[in-house]
Amino acid sequence: MSHFTTVTLLIFDLEELKICLRELGYTVIPDTTIRGYGNTNQTVDLAVSTGGYPIGFRKNFTGEYEVIADWWGIKGTNEKEFTTKLKTIYAERKIVKFANKNKYIVNKNTNNEGTRIELVRRVY
Repeated sequence: MSHFTTVTLLIFDLEELKICLRELGYTVIPDTTIRGYGNTNQTVDLAVSTGGYPIGFRKNFTGEYEVIADWWGIKGTNEKEFTTKLKTIYAERKIVKFANKNKYIVNKNTNNEGTRIELVRRVY
């Protein structure tokens, strides 16, 4: 019986996804097959090692990347923690990229409730 779970992330940019995964401390493995319970396999666009089963990513029909993993055998994280951290880093990178392109000043503050990013555009 397979335990694979698929979660859509609203991530469209493969290169940014790779950068975010590296920032989280993972080594990115392109175009591979991941293994799950009972030696079930899934073909993915990229994967990361966890010390247990790998976590995979595959582009779906809408162009979004999905996380595919057998969370029962993943070491060091869980589905909610992993996807929350990944989405947060991805969003921050996209915001900063947009801000720099459009000449905004970025103020970033982190507290116990999370990260708040403020964009300020000064008109001269």
